[in-house]
Amino acid sequence: MRFLQGRVAVIAGGSSRSGAALARRFADEGMKIVLADADKPRVDALVAELRAQGAEAIGVPANLTKPGEAQRLLEATVSAYGAAHVLCNNASVLTGSLQMDMWHWIADVDLGTTIAICRAFLPLLAAQEEAHIVNTCAAPGLTGLPAASPSLRDVHAAMRSGVWGMSQNLSDELGRGHPNIGVSLLVPEFTRTDAAHFARAMAGDPTQAGLIAQAGLMAKAPGRTPLPRAAVGRDPLAMAGLVCDAVRKRRFYVLPHQQKFAQLLDIHLRRRMDVNAAPVRAPRH
Repeated sequence: MRFLQGRVAVIAGGSSRSGAALARRFADEGMKIVLADADKPRVDALVAELRAQGAEAIGVPANLTKPGEAQRLLEATVSAYGAAHVLCNNASVLTGSLQMDMWHWIADVDLGTTIAICRAFLPLLAAQEEAHIVNTCAAPGLTGLPAASPSLRDVHAAMRSGVWGMSQNLSDELGRGHPNIGVSLLVPEFTRTDAAHFARAMAGDPTQAGLIAQAGLMAKAPGRTPLPRAAVGRDPLAMAGLVCDAVRKRRFYVLPHQQKFAQLLDIHLRRRMDVNAAPVRAPRH
């Protein structure tokens, strides 16, 4: 995109630390902000902060896993600003369980919201002179999550691999049919974020009560404490700066931990090749 000032950024998962960092950075660039998240108090607080700093911003409290919510987000965006130029799919949860309903819930958040929001917003984005989609796919979607329990590893890797594949196909298809729309894939590794906040925000929804209880038990279970690691991760504001740069330059991959990611991917590929490759026999002379 040639410029960001005066344009509209829509951020799903907008009240998480990473989402808030994107909102603050886009606001610094002079963009108008639309925040969507299930955590209404945090959405309201961030909107108030952005407005106090002179930015134009609205909040759309929404459980984007539910049918019709992505369309409602689109309608709220059009009603407020008449357009959307940058779409950030940043909704995610971080938990795990052997219960199938939890797997479905993670699939709905990590992959389903990205699909639903892209589907709702693509006609509006296509009508703009230029636009950009940023999908978030944590590194396990490309490299796996070997340190986690099997249930956590399987479901998160599967859903984030889905986001990766979808983003690649979307980039190719839009490049042919709608070259005015760019696509980026944000691949953070450890960032100071709080993906579990989505679970807490849904605690008031009776249909999610069992899932929330499971998420809480997982967080307290011995040997299953992934969240504290986020406290020592990369600064989300630095990550947001890389996203802005990728949007401007229409770069597909956004890799805040580029060296670490390259090492993980190299290890991942070598391991797969070693496991799956047929034995190599020395040629006979």
